[in-house]
Amino acid sequence: VIFEVDVEDIPVGQYSVRVDTIERGTLQVTADSDGDTDGELEFRYPATPGYALLDFDPRGALIEVVEGNTTLFSIDTFPGTAQNGDDDDDNPVDPGPGSDEGNGPELELVYDIPNRGVYAQADANAYFSRDEDGIEFEVEIEDVPVGTFTLKVGGQTRGTITTRIPSGEDNDGDFSAEGEIDFSNPQRSGESLLDFPVSGQLIEILEGETVIFSGTFPEF
Repeated sequence: VIFEVDVEDIPVGQYSVRVDTIERGTLQVTADSDGDTDGELEFRYPATPGYALLDFDPRGALIEVVEGNTTLFSIDTFPGTAQNGDDDDDNPVDPGPGSDEGNGPELELVYDIPNRGVYAQADANAYFSRDEDGIEFEVEIEDVPVGTFTLKVGGQTRGTITTRIPSGEDNDGDFSAEGEIDFSNPQRSGESLLDFPVSGQLIEILEGETVIFSGTFPEF
């Protein structure tokens, strides 16, 4: 999701972008070789390097470009309808206690969890998705020994991943086992309830007391 504010033909300088009177960023106006001036401020969701995070909903909001205390440009009501109102129909997903990720635009994120070197050939990833049907969080590991691994999110144990050799493959001692754990809200059959936050949280996978993978899931 992208929200962008552009201006042109105004003096070089910095201008505040406000959404419903809240300052959301600074727009830098520069001049090109012909002396023409322009500037833009782009917000993106999910978080994208080099861009401001779109962590607010501009739809139906007052949009202003401000220099000091002077409003240069404004739109009273930006097109679209905000989804985070008080009507329950606008918020179909209840993420449960401890989670703040139930509302907002559709989202899919895949994060490769860094390998801490115990099993150099091993891989792990965490997947988060959100749509009108709910939210889902999945963690997968592969190329590890057969066994059980503990998943921690935000320092708290959230479940156990049991790894097995995939059907039809031989256990030839090359650490070829794999496994996964799934969470959802609303809770789906065979999955655990996703009642904890994922955004910006430390994800750890341990074998006993040994950390095999660890990293911070991207904020969104």
